[in-house]
Amino acid sequence: ETSASDDNTACLSPREKALVGQPLAIAQAVMPTGTRFIPPGGVVTMDYRQDRHNADYDANKVVTRVWCG
Repeated sequence: ETSASDDNTACLSPREKALVGQPLAIAQAVMPTGTRFIPPGGVVTMDYRQDRHNADYDANKVVTRVWCG
């Protein structure tokens, strides 16, 4: 069973996986339409969708995690 808390990256391309540590603006240009860009402390639904792209970023607008779900 897969949960939303798993670090799932199966839906991501190698280019998308390489966005960790990059500026948010670059991730926004690379990730597909519909990607959730989640700020620090951001609230999102936790329903799992294996094809949904997500990117967490920090206060400096640097991507800290990319994941599917």
